[in-house]
Amino acid sequence: MGQSTVYFCEDCGFEVTETSTVFCLDFESRKVEEMSLGRLASNFIAGKVNGYVYTTYCSDCQSMIKRFVLYKNEFGINEEKIANFILDNYEGNELITVSFINGDFFEEYQISDNLNGQLKSKKYGNLIECPNCGKNIPSSFSRFKNCPKCGSKDFIIRSSMLFD
Repeated sequence: MGQSTVYFCEDCGFEVTETSTVFCLDFESRKVEEMSLGRLASNFIAGKVNGYVYTTYCSDCQSMIKRFVLYKNEFGINEEKIANFILDNYEGNELITVSFINGDFFEEYQISDNLNGQLKSKKYGNLIECPNCGKNIPSSFSRFKNCPKCGSKDFIIRSSMLFD
């Protein structure tokens, strides 16, 4: 089951939709494929390198960031190779970061363009490093307490929907 949540700032009008999304890597066609989490998603990701996608925002450099997260690397493929495949083949406009969660949730290895494909290990918790300016930012829109655009405390959930 997936979820789609619309966040809205009543002061500046900033609005963003965060949807439960999974990804898989197609090494043959050299594509990073994404799909909303739902019934068909298990067939979509079966047997492929896969994980979850989160979106966040850096208020310092005003950048949208897409975060690809793998919770377990059971695929026998080097983590740097996976991350560099995503960085080289993602076709969107957002900045990209790739995270590997090893063991407990608070140990995260992050790779992004500004790190020249090198793994950077840090205990992030609910924060990640912006791949553009290096500031620590919330790991997804659900982690923001204030509007990421203007800082207002009137950053609310406008609507939320569960889907299958």
